[in-house]
Amino acid sequence: MWKSPNGTIRALLDGTVFRAPILVKGIEPYVRTWKKPITLARHAYGDVYKASEMQIPGPGKVELVYTAEDGNKSSVLVHEFQGAGIVQGMHNLDASIESFARSCFQFALDTKQDVWFAAKDTISKQYDHHFKDIFEEIYQKEYQEAFEKAKITYFYTLIDDAVARVVKSEGGFIWACKNYDGDVMSDLVATAFGSLAMMTSAPYRDIITSILKERRPLQIRWLPSLHGAERLENAVSSMALASLCALQTFLRKLRFKRLSPGG
Repeated sequence: MWKSPNGTIRALLDGTVFRAPILVKGIEPYVRTWKKPITLARHAYGDVYKASEMQIPGPGKVELVYTAEDGNKSSVLVHEFQGAGIVQGMHNLDASIESFARSCFQFALDTKQDVWFAAKDTISKQYDHHFKDIFEEIYQKEYQEAFEKAKITYFYTLIDDAVARVVKSEGGFIWACKNYDGDVMSDLVATAFGSLAMMTSAPYRDIITSILKERRPLQIRWLPSLHGAERLENAVSSMALASLCALQTFLRKLRFKRLSPGG
């Protein structure tokens, strides 16, 4: 079975996808307390989108095995199956998580917004907790002083607590989510603000500059940021826009031909 093309492209780009609703006068959010946009920062690499899966035909043992370069092995039991079942193994990379954290913190400084990061470290005491630890370490070492000067904040909470807080908030912050959480919550936020189609989507790599500083029409292009990183604007939207422009040009020419003498 072929993997998701969107997931494959996001994994190759790595970094973070920032999604924010486009506010239009006359279209009110379904959540009455929301007064400002909520920006979803979705980690674009790994987790279930790079997972390996296997159907288990019958009784047996499934283990996670790590083989070091020197040949040493360590393993952990996943489950002893008494019958048929299914298993999934997923991963992430420290370098990618660090890039995710820095992108969120830099975007927050550029846009003067608080950062909320949410995962489920009470259940996932190594996987999700590792995300939490990396975010906290980078924040304290590289961004805490700048955040205090900008009078913005960063805090971590559980994903279920974050959902409750978001619904009761007035918006105006960055909600950083792991890959799958960001996939789901960005659609929720977009719909609650009015429409899935009324949502900006910009993938960033490493430290980035704010998309709010870019007011030019969408095009397919790589943009160097002030920090030397690279950014790819929404390529799908760009192609759709190009197709629409081509269609409009064709219709104008067709209309002109019909209105011309002898046309």
